Amino acid sequence: MWFLRRKGGVDKRVEVKYDVKAVEVPLPQAVSNLMLSCLGSPGVPYSFLTAVGNAGDVRLIFARSFGGVKFMSGVFTRRYISSGFKLRNHPMTPACDEYVVRVGSVIARLAQSWGNPVMIVCQFPTGVLWRSYEPVPTLASKYIKYAGDAGAYMPTKALTERLVVKYLQGGYPLTHADCGSGEDIRSCSNELLLVASDQTVSTMIYAVNAAVTHPSARKALGFPTTSEIEVRVHE
Repeated sequence: MWFLRRKGGVDKRVEVKYDVKAVEVPLPQAVSNLMLSCLGSPGVPYSFLTAVGNAGDVRLIFARSFGGVKFMSGVFTRRYISSGFKLRNHPMTPACDEYVVRVGSVIARLAQSWGNPVMIVCQFPTGVLWRSYEPVPTLASKYIKYAGDAGAYMPTKALTERLVVKYLQGGYPLTHADCGSGEDIRSCSNELLLVASDQTVSTMIYAVNAAVTHPSARKALGFPTTSEIEVRVHE
């Protein structure tokens, strides 16, 4: 483990070990748990993103170890986005690998041009995504302090809905990239999401411009008034 804290920044790497089995996981289950394990539920608090964006140069890497093999999760700001990061690949699925490199590079280049970019990256062996794990904001909250988790949550509702539609339409492999505003990703200026998943490796890259106000971010709702209904077995 190494640790470097500079004035106006945080640079840290931590290993997190899991003792879990890998099994065959249906694509909807894998992608759902990938999102939960990367961004959390109900999502990333916008206060966390602004705190990271305002913390200076930030690189927090969480090396999640499964069966002795490390898969990277992390959060990065502009300087470290430009430095790039290493992900795992599988030689039997070159389509997903090529997609992550090609489209991920586009997302990183765009994010660098934003006013206050924050990028969250997660990768898991697909076989362990029968459950969810601690999301990056939870792991990073030990090193980046922010004012609670109430308020707006990211990614936006539209971005999340379009991902769900995509992974429910087919099976492995899944390659998906989207801009929060619905524009072409090459001209996106607010938030970007990449998901690539095959039966071996699943990857998510999420980038958001913390300098932009997000009126479309999901809000916390009050609980509705309800009544009881009764279900009986009819003979």
